[in-house]
Amino acid sequence: MEKNNNEIKKRIFVFLFLIIYLSSFLLNNFIFFLWGNVSAYTPKDTNNNLVAVLVDSDIYNGGVGNDIKRYAQNYIQGSISDSKAIIIPVNIDNFTAPDIVKILQNLYFEGQKDAPSSLIGTILIGDIPLPVVNNNKFIYPNIFPYVNFEKNKYVYDNNTGFFCK
Repeated sequence: MEKNNNEIKKRIFVFLFLIIYLSSFLLNNFIFFLWGNVSAYTPKDTNNNLVAVLVDSDIYNGGVGNDIKRYAQNYIQGSISDSKAIIIPVNIDNFTAPDIVKILQNLYFEGQKDAPSSLIGTILIGDIPLPVVNNNKFIYPNIFPYVNFEKNKYVYDNNTGFFCK
């Protein structure tokens, strides 16, 4: 008799467990049916990794513009995930190294308008003006001001016309 009571208790327990499990499953699906697609996963906005391609405007307009566009699409965007190459023709008569630093800084800190993005690289093609650094009275061209934006090691000095520490 006691064995039958234990067996009955086990069956009741299993039956109650199944009822609770099925009701929670149905209630859960019913709530999702009412609210549409609900999930704990929120899709991440794709972040565009920007690559600035600075091209001498004489070269760009001299018949190789399409080749540079193809290079940007096939090789840069094709090999770097979630990337976008931005081709910037530079007229060397109108742009100086400090102007280019400002353009690159804006791309680095602000990215592309209305899209999550950040500058991850810079490519120079042609006669692009290089920053000239004055480091302890030793003057030399250096690309570092074009890539160092977080903790500026060199800052442009209007009085001397050089990037200095």
